[in-house]
This record gives sequence, structure tokens and C-alpha cells, in this order.
Amino acid sequence: MELRTALEGLAATTIKKSDEDIDVIVRLQEKEQTSIDVLNELKITNSQGLQIPLNRMASFEERDGSFIIRRYKGQRAFSISGEVDRLKTTSVAVNQKLKPYLDNIVKKYDELSYQLSGENKDTEDSLESFKKALVASMFIIFIILVIQFSSLAQPVIIMTAIPFGFIGVVGSFLIFGLPISFMALMGMLGLVGVVINDSIVLVTFINRYTEENGMTLDSLVVASLSRFRPVILTTFTTVVGLLPVAHMPGGDPFLKPMATSFAYGLLFSTTITLIFVPTCYFIYMNLVLKKKAKDTVMIRE
Repeated sequence: MELRTALEGLAATTIKKSDEDIDVIVRLQEKEQTSIDVLNELKITNSQGLQIPLNRMASFEERDGSFIIRRYKGQRAFSISGEVDRLKTTSVAVNQKLKPYLDNIVKKYDELSYQLSGENKDTEDSLESFKKALVASMFIIFIILVIQFSSLAQPVIIMTAIPFGFIGVVGSFLIFGLPISFMALMGMLGLVGVVINDSIVLVTFINRYTEENGMTLDSLVVASLSRFRPVILTTFTTVVGLLPVAHMPGGDPFLKPMATSFAYGLLFSTTITLIFVPTCYFIYMNLVLKKKAKDTVMIRE
């Protein structure tokens, strides 16, 4: 306390000036605070109330010390940080190379531990948030589709297009050599709704056409072909509008990953949707026809 008072100061009293309270700080002068001799001259009050020199109570040794002591979760800690040249590598690749090296160091010292933070920690937190948001959105979309179509099978058919959108995103980022950042994940989350929209248009028209012309393979083919142009045009106009944002030199670095994931994910998923969704619907149609035929036989018996 004596050392702290001498070097940091202690509020002895307060002076009121107009409407402001000014603390009076008592401490050593600045030139004395940086002098080693003050440690020999400084007197400390002992338990009996006597003033004795500090050098009679402690010995002094001059050596290098920490400018500041940091703590993380109550433990002494130090941090190492750096900037990543994105033209040469990514933070994920750097962390992957560092991890084996740090593991070897930690094995030698039982009380030592490490944690990779910075962009790596932000990416992990973003992935956790993305997983929760994706599960919640998929569940809500499924409930809405069940209510709309009054069926459990048809919403499943519609939502089969979603994984293909994600495949398109991952593939495009691998081709262009881009890291999947938080904004790219946000683009993937927004992509879910657009991909499902194309599937809803296709399945709704197939339902309407098969009700009027019967649940046959020819009806399914005609209905799918009649929706081919609207789905392709919708996708084409959306992708063409996003490509300049994704590839424009000197564009916004936050919007580029989102536009890239949205554009190429939609392009890939739509192409597969026009083939995969009618195929799934054909399987669903056969199951419905078999069930109807079985019910008819049971009624006749």
C-alpha cells in the first residue's frame, strides 16, 4: 500500500469547485517515480507505527519484466497476434500448421495451455450460430410447407433441393480458392429460401396438372417441362444480377462472399432441382398409386 500510494497516488481529500468535485492526489513527483534511489529512501510504517526504510525490509534486484500482465479466465496469459496475407494463405491454414507445434510445447509443461482465438474463434462462433439458425429455419419452413400442401411427403421432396445448393456453394469456393467466411454462410442461409421457392413452383404445378390429367408419367413430364422456362429465367436473372457484385474488381469485400455463395449455389441447385425433384415426385406418385390400388382391393374383398 505504501508503494502504491507513493507511485500511483492516493486521494487525500476532495475540493469542490463550482459544480465539480476535484480529487487531491498525493504521490511522489514524476522525477522521483522513475528513480531507483527512491526505493532506498522511501520509509514504510510497520505494525508498531514506526517509520523504517524500505531497504531494511526488502532487497532489490533489477531485471526485465512484463510491461503489462494479462489474465484469461483467472490465469496468467500472453497473446501472439499477426495479420494474414490473404493472397498467400488463410487464417484456417495458419492455425492448422500451428496446432501440432503448440501441442508439442504444451506436452512439455503440465500447467501450460493454449487457445486459438482471433479470426479462428470468430469463425467457430459463426459456425455455431449458423448451425442453430439453419436448423431453426429448416424446421419453420417444413412446418409451413406441411400446412400448405397438407402432406408430409411433398415438403420432403421440396426440401431435397437444399443440399444441392450447399454443394454448389462449396464447389464454387473451392474453384475460386476462397475461404468460406461468415458472410458466405449468411448467403447460404438466404439461399435456402430461394431454392425452396423454385421447388414449390414446380411441385405446385405438378400437383395441379396431375389432378386434372391423372397421375401418370406423361403428366409428370409435361408438367415439369412446362415449368422449365419460368424456373430457368428466374434463376438466370438472379444469378446475372449477382455475378457483377461477386466478381467486380475492387468491390465490397463483405458483399463478395455472400453474392458468390448465393449466385453459384442457386445456379447449381436449380439445375439439379429440375431433374431431381420430378424424380422424387415420380417415386412419391408410384407409392400413392400402390396405396390406392391396395385400398381398392381391400374394399372389394
